[in-house]
Amino acid sequence: MCKRIVALVMMILGLLAWGCESPEDEGIEGTQVSTPNIKEEPYYFSFTTGTSVSEIHDITLKQESMSYIVTLNAAANISAVVKATGDFDTTAYSFADTAQFDGAEYVIGDKWMDESTYNPTDHSISNNGTFYFVRAAGYQIVKFMVVSASPSVYNIKYAVSVDVGTTFPTATEQGVSYSVESPVDFSFSQGAGITPAEWHIGLITSPVAGAPFPMQNVIINYENNTKVAIISDQAFADLESVPTDMSWLTASSQNRPLAYGGEHEVLTYNPVNHTVSIVNPDLVYVVNTPDGNYYKLRLVNYEQSAGIIEFEYAAL
Repeated sequence: MCKRIVALVMMILGLLAWGCESPEDEGIEGTQVSTPNIKEEPYYFSFTTGTSVSEIHDITLKQESMSYIVTLNAAANISAVVKATGDFDTTAYSFADTAQFDGAEYVIGDKWMDESTYNPTDHSISNNGTFYFVRAAGYQIVKFMVVSASPSVYNIKYAVSVDVGTTFPTATEQGVSYSVESPVDFSFSQGAGITPAEWHIGLITSPVAGAPFPMQNVIINYENNTKVAIISDQAFADLESVPTDMSWLTASSQNRPLAYGGEHEVLTYNPVNHTVSIVNPDLVYVVNTPDGNYYKLRLVNYEQSAGIIEFEYAAL
């Protein structure tokens, strides 16, 4: 009889436990993500697909305002060093050179052109001797020159360094077809124009304007109008809907609010012990993607030795 009572009590308690939600289950659970070593490779993340993307272009070749314009993929923090003099084949890359980013004006733009070479018959124009060291999306250093351009083709010359700028192979010379209506987003790693994948935040190591060394950064893809807001008064698990009084951060080529040195930098450097860490792992971010969806995000930890960022996110 006693055994029957004990069994009945245990069954009732089990049913009660199964039917009640524990405190740990409250709120929207997040998906946990760990990046690869961002000191060795970038991590551009799409909330829409829940995956990282690798189809990132480095430059865009286009015609604009009756001129031949080359732009850097500034949203992905692609930068360049200008070499207005010197021999393309023998000039070496120097880490002392300051990286420049497209902003109010283009780093490359049409500054490569020699106007005296303009051919009125086919509207082509040739190079004035200027070339560039581009730090590409995959962290490669690329020696790059526009040899000439016309309304239908860019003739370019480039060499992708095999060891971060110390040694360059024989340069590739390539014609890239384009039109006024169809600019080309070009990837140096693929050696071709590509259709870039959509991404929303980037967890990368990249040069910082005015600094001589690259730094770990969190960037927002302002080019596709991704928006980010900071929620400082709610825990990640407690945030279950989009707040109505959010203030969206303004991101641009000149303003990287979440990046190193930004107004709300996520990763900070301690000059005393030379460590990099997350400033506030409890901060919650709301990300508004171009398709109108919202996600909550928390950057949990940065393992400096491994270069790994851990974060969690969930749809709202």
